[in-house]
Amino acid sequence: MSKTILVLGDIHFPFANTSSLRRAVEVAKEKKPSFIIQIGDLRDFLQFGRWPHSRNGLTPKKELDLGSKMAYQMWENLRKASPKAKCFQLMGNHDERPIKKILDQAPELESLINLKDLYSF
Repeated sequence: MSKTILVLGDIHFPFANTSSLRRAVEVAKEKKPSFIIQIGDLRDFLQFGRWPHSRNGLTPKKELDLGSKMAYQMWENLRKASPKAKCFQLMGNHDERPIKKILDQAPELESLINLKDLYSF
């Protein structure tokens, strides 16, 4: 029996291409993959980056909240489209930006950092 894998990468919520995400859900519904794997950079965390950027329109909290809402919705849609698929969420370099920012500012807080909840769907 063959297995089908749907792989999604570099979504960068909340800056995602929503038409591409809708297409991915359509593919999941049509192909019923055995596995769905998001291979990292689910969130962008632009506001947590090292380089200067404007916070006029999007605060770190707003980016986190909006990105989280969109990520949970994506996984809900994919699971509904292909309920038997085993789903995996990997972390990419953008997903680690908050950890790097905190460690740059306060390395003694490393033991308090846990992003697991942000990547459990």
